[in-house]
Amino acid sequence: MNRSGDSQIEIARRRERLIARAGAHRAAIAGTFYELQEPAAIADHALRVVRFLRAHPLLTAAGVAVAVVALRRPGVLSLAGRALAIWRLWRTVSVYLNIPVGAGHENPAHIPGVGLWDR
Repeated sequence: MNRSGDSQIEIARRRERLIARAGAHRAAIAGTFYELQEPAAIADHALRVVRFLRAHPLLTAAGVAVAVVALRRPGVLSLAGRALAIWRLWRTVSVYLNIPVGAGHENPAHIPGVGLWDR
């Protein structure tokens, strides 16, 4: 072959390698974004909570006051610990029994624009 034909073949091969490398990079970026979806959703929810608390300072203060008073009472922490243990047990059992948590009604907090934090 002539020199021009060899050059074109080399350019075509280089182009194919670059296209394959770009595809691998796109796949790696897509995988990274997929892994970050859940942490990003958690951060987004936390921001909505903070915005809600900032928008309702009296409600926040009242909630803190109630929590402080409740925690001063004897036995509240042990009761809260038991309630947390029962809740965790229910979550674990409901997964194995394939029962959606809150079965019997749809939780409006999971419907965009309807939950408490979407207002």
